[in-house]
Amino acid sequence: MTLGMDRNNPFDIEPNDIQWIGETVKTSPVTFDTMHDGLRAGIKVFLAYQRHGWNTPTTAIMHFAPPSENPTAEYIQHMCDWCGVKFDQALDFRDKSFMLLWSKGIIRQEQGESALQIISDEMINLAIEAAFQ
Repeated sequence: MTLGMDRNNPFDIEPNDIQWIGETVKTSPVTFDTMHDGLRAGIKVFLAYQRHGWNTPTTAIMHFAPPSENPTAEYIQHMCDWCGVKFDQALDFRDKSFMLLWSKGIIRQEQGESALQIISDEMINLAIEAAFQ
């Protein structure tokens, strides 16, 4: 099991000044009480990016997985291939069905394909509903 999965943090959110619901320890990556809390937090990140106008695969991933820490170009390409979008295409993270697809792509990139056998669409959809409240 990956560190992110072990810490209920499938998006691998790093410590910051936000006190997330269910955050227990500001480790790297952050530790959450439940997988639901970790999923909800990851979805909230991309909803915030939408508000900031970082709503293309390139701008979203450049902020989420900066080149100083990640192979960002490959990450962007993975997300474009996974979601069937272009690197400069405007995305709507407020679209719940798209957010499900996007979340699965992020989880697959961060935790590997096997994580999607543990985290069901239903789990992600419940976290999307919670994030939208």
